[in-house]
Amino acid sequence: MENTITSQQPVKTTPLAVASFVFCILGITIMPWLGSIIAIILGKMALSEIQAYPERYDGEGLAKAGVKIGWIGAIGILVLAVLAVIFFAPLRAVGPVMP
Repeated sequence: MENTITSQQPVKTTPLAVASFVFCILGITIMPWLGSIIAIILGKMALSEIQAYPERYDGEGLAKAGVKIGWIGAIGILVLAVLAVIFFAPLRAVGPVMP
């Protein structure tokens, strides 16, 4: 019986996936739009890294969540901006009410 020692590195979560998830949470809370855009970019980079080195990196779930929630945050802020314009446009047309 042969005794072989393998120096296989453990699979670890890529820091890009963790950063993507953190920024997606920031994108829907205190850093609207900017945090979401950063989350999408970092999530795509993390997915590419995981696909290129599957024996070294994990964290596909975090990266996918970062991308999806990032898109929800980015599109959500644009929808809110359009709704605000639609809602406040009639107020600008009328002007201030004088007693």
